[in-house]
Parts: sequence; structure tokens; C-alpha cells
Amino acid sequence: MRSINSTTANTTQSASSPFSVMSTNFQSSSLVTQRLDWESLRKQARQLENETDSKLVAFSKLCSNYSTSVITSGKTPSSNTSSDLLFITLSNEIEDLLSKLNAINTKMSECLSAEGGMNSNATVHTLQRHRDILRDYSHEYEKTKRTITSYKEREQLLSLSSNQRETGLSNRRMDGSSNNGSTSLFMKEYDHLKNSHSLIDQQIEMAEMTKENLQSQSKSLRMLQQKMNTIAQKFPMINNLVQKIKLKKRKDSLILARMSNGLGTSNPSKDYDVLFKIVLIGDSAVGKTSLLQRFAEQHFSDTHITTIGVDFKLRTIQVGNVRVKLQVWDTAGQEKFRVITKTYYRNAAGIIVAYDVTNGESFANTKRWIEEVKNNCGDDGVPMVLVGNKCDCTDKVVSLQDQEEYAKLMKLKFFEASAKENINVDEVFIELTRLILERQERVNKDTSRKDNEKLDLRESNKTNKKSKDKCC
Repeated sequence: MRSINSTTANTTQSASSPFSVMSTNFQSSSLVTQRLDWESLRKQARQLENETDSKLVAFSKLCSNYSTSVITSGKTPSSNTSSDLLFITLSNEIEDLLSKLNAINTKMSECLSAEGGMNSNATVHTLQRHRDILRDYSHEYEKTKRTITSYKEREQLLSLSSNQRETGLSNRRMDGSSNNGSTSLFMKEYDHLKNSHSLIDQQIEMAEMTKENLQSQSKSLRMLQQKMNTIAQKFPMINNLVQKIKLKKRKDSLILARMSNGLGTSNPSKDYDVLFKIVLIGDSAVGKTSLLQRFAEQHFSDTHITTIGVDFKLRTIQVGNVRVKLQVWDTAGQEKFRVITKTYYRNAAGIIVAYDVTNGESFANTKRWIEEVKNNCGDDGVPMVLVGNKCDCTDKVVSLQDQEEYAKLMKLKFFEASAKENINVDEVFIELTRLILERQERVNKDTSRKDNEKLDLRESNKTNKKSKDKCC
């Protein structure tokens, strides 16, 4: 009896094993299909986000052009037909892209919520990031659209002729009817324009009076200078005294200029001694915005929107005896914003070239960024440091030895940093500030030395000339 039961059980187990194998294969193939669908949806989402980004940039430029034409030239709506058509076209395209992006996010959410789906922390984080990008894009679009609409409404008010304005206002006052909202808005705009014109006229009159006063003072000073030169030529002792006074004033001005640079001095009227502009550059997605937020605001966020154009933040630090306020500019690393970011190299006191230690291409592109700095800032020795971000990651592809050799080759200092774990972030900015202060002090010393040499040369020439006159 036992043998019969065991035989039956073995038969049942052998019969059910093919079905279990088929079920396992079906589940694995289902997971592979879900993985492929997820990657395809992510790729579509990134493409739509890039297209929406470029459309929003064009939409913002249209808003700027529209506001300029309305405020400065006062064009009527009929003359802005091309701008209105472009506004409608861009609005429809952006709304269509946002709708598609919303549908893609919905499909990604359904892919995660499916039974047996790959509902991991990484995928949930990725989906949340795409949702945040969609929310920010929608907010930016609505804000720009409201701005352009307000300019269009204001333009329609300003397009009314003066005759219609006066006639309409007088009729409403005679009839005793209450003004509606548009009439009230128009009256406020009309009064604002009248006050603006009167203020401009007053400013022009004041500028003309100031110009006349300055011209009369300049004329008086020239006459006084001529009299002083005549007296100095007649009396050599007075001439020597005047030259000594000029020399003393020149040396005092050099001392004051050196003190005004903030080196070793304090300014009680401000919370800093000197202000430096620092530009943060590098490829897209290397963590430039995260480094800036960690340094300026002491926090880190896992979700970021790609920087459009430029942004900057401020922070005051103490380096030695000098209180330095740093104005750090965060630039977009994408190629389409390269024309915008080039203008922000002007008057830069220091440069931070950032790269991602988990991305070898970003490290290789630092050479191109350094060449761009030299082309825009000149070879006058603007201090630069290299920063390898995301050093806390385990999937590093750029070794520490390669970074050290490259920094030695380029004659630059480098740091491995992590905005997420707050590793070497403050040290990067403190070291760059120290290099800027040292360079400024060298420049001031060289300038002071050259000026003193020029003054000494002038004095020696005058002395030689006097001795020759006496000999003759």
C-alpha cells in the first residue's frame, strides 16, 4: 500500500514539475519585458524633457522681446502679428509636450504598480524625479504665459488714441455712470504715464543744470591751473614745493588704493572686506548645482532641475584676517547654453572646473573647459582649481592617480569632493579664495613698484635738467 502511494506521489510530482518550470520562465520573461518597457519609457521621457526645455527657453526669450517692444516702442497689437503667432504656436507645442510627458509618467507609474513589477527604491526615485521636472516645467510655462498675457492686455490699453480716451472719460463723467474695471485700469495707467513723463522732464533739466555747473567748474579750474603754472615758472622754489606736494599726494593715493582692496583691513560699514566673483563650470550633470547649494546653503537635494543659463549664490567666509564675500555663479553645462555662459567669465576672480569621477568623459572634457577660460579671461593667471565630485560613489572610473597627474600637468590644484556627504566642499572655496588673495597682493605690489619707479625717474630727470641749466 505504501509503495502504491509513493508511486502516485512521484508521478504527481513529475507531472507538476514542467508546469512549475513554465511558470518560472513566464515570470522571468515578464520581468524582462517590464524592464524593457521601463527603459523605453525613461528614454521617451528624457527626450520630451529636452524638447520641453528648449521650447521653454524660446518661450522666455519671446517674453523678454515682447516686454521690450511694449515698453520701449509702444507697438500696437496689429504690428505684433508675428509675435502673437509665435506665442500661440509655442503655447500649443509646449502644452502638447507637457501632455505627452504626463502620459509617459502615468505609464511609468503603471509599470511600477503592476503585479510582480520592479518596484525598487531606485525606480521610485527616478519616477519621482521625472514628476518633479514635469511640475517645474508646468509652473514655468504658466508663469511665462501669464506674463505675456499681461503685456498683451497692457498693450491693448496703450493702443487707444488720445481722442478716444478723452471722449470716453468725459462721456462717462457726464452720464454719471460708474467706471468698469478696464476704465479704472486705463485711468491708472494714464496717470502713471503722465507722472513718468514729468519725472523724466525733471531729471533731464537737472542733468542739464549739472552739466552746465561742471563745465563752469572745469573752466575755472583750468584758469587756476594756468595761473599756478605761470607763478611756478616765475618762482622756482614754489615749483619745487608744488612737485613735492604732487609726489606726496601720489604716494598717499597708492596707499589708499592698497587699503581699499581689503588686504589686511576691515570695513565696519559692511559685513565683508572684499567681494570676489567665482564661476563654476563643467559638463552637465557633474553636480555643480549641488556643490553650490552645499557651500552656500549647507544642504543637499537628490532631485535637481537642469540649470538653464546661469544662477548665483552668495556666502561670506573668513580667510586669514580678511572677510571675503563670494559671489558664486553656477553655469549650465549643456552646449546650447554655451553662448550665454561665456559672457559671465568677465571680471571673474576665480574659476572652479568640476567633473564627475564616475564619468570619464566629463573628466576628459575639463581640458576644453580650461581652454575656454583662457580664451575668455586671457592668460593673465586667473586662479583655477579642479574638483572631482561624487567621490563617495563606489563606481568611480577616474582614479586618484590620474587626477593627480593631470593636475600636475596643468599646474592646477585639485580636490576630490562630495556634495552629498559634504566632503572637501568648503575647502575648495577657501583654497581658491586664498589663491585669489595671493594673486591680488602680487599685482598690487607690482603696480606700486612700477609707479614708484616712474616717480623716481621723473624726479631724476628734473634734477638732471636743473643741473644742466645751472652749468650753462
